[in-house]
Amino acid sequence: MNPSGGACLANNILIISDIHANLAALQAAVADFTTQAGKPAAVWCMGDIVDYGAEPNEVIAMLQEYPTICVAGNHELAVLGQEEVAMFNPDARKCVAWTQQHLNADSFTYLRGLPRHITVATDNADFTLAHGSPRDPVWEYLLASEEAADNFIVMETTHGLIGHSHLPLFFKMIQLDKKTAGVGRALGEHDDVLKVGNYQTDERLLVNPGGLGQPRNGDPRASYIIYDTEAATMRYRRVAYDIKATQAKIRAASLPERFARRLERGT
Repeated sequence: MNPSGGACLANNILIISDIHANLAALQAAVADFTTQAGKPAAVWCMGDIVDYGAEPNEVIAMLQEYPTICVAGNHELAVLGQEEVAMFNPDARKCVAWTQQHLNADSFTYLRGLPRHITVATDNADFTLAHGSPRDPVWEYLLASEEAADNFIVMETTHGLIGHSHLPLFFKMIQLDKKTAGVGRALGEHDDVLKVGNYQTDERLLVNPGGLGQPRNGDPRASYIIYDTEAATMRYRRVAYDIKATQAKIRAASLPERFARRLERGT
């Protein structure tokens, strides 16, 4: 496949998703990234910047300190009134209302500018970025190989990056012959490395970096990926952050208690 538009970026890229207004988790990920790979040349974010946590304005401001490409998640769209909050559970609806009341004008402007999906390219590969999936950028939870296979068919780029499930997982499609392809699924553990094929590769990827600000695979550490475009590798990372301080901020904001408690469990 050939590049299909988007910004051409190089060096080491921070790949994240589902920050959910958790500033401490974002700060910890950036600090760990910098130790491992230097300052991020860019940030690619798969949406759900806001809700659940108590620092949406601070998170948005920090993202704007870097060359950031970000797509809208269902929570951004709900806060903007572009998706029905009826799709959310009662506690999530409370978070949407709280965020709407506490976002400043600059943050609202930033969220309004987010696309539902976007194509980006490096020198060696191109990617579709979406919160849910390439075929349903907002709502699809991409969890099974069969669903991934359908998305590989409709995806026009070599690879894809997704979020939404908060799980650090990836799907790999291998072209077995001209008519047959196999799709596998695996969880990305800490320091697992994926090889990113170029435009002519027979192996395509759909990759979820996991939940940065609200992990859901039983590991409470913030989850993210280091993408080394020169080496053509993606490395999963998990990093601890101050969960108790983050919980205290959620409680001080009178947000639902469940969103404070789940941080310590990573569920």
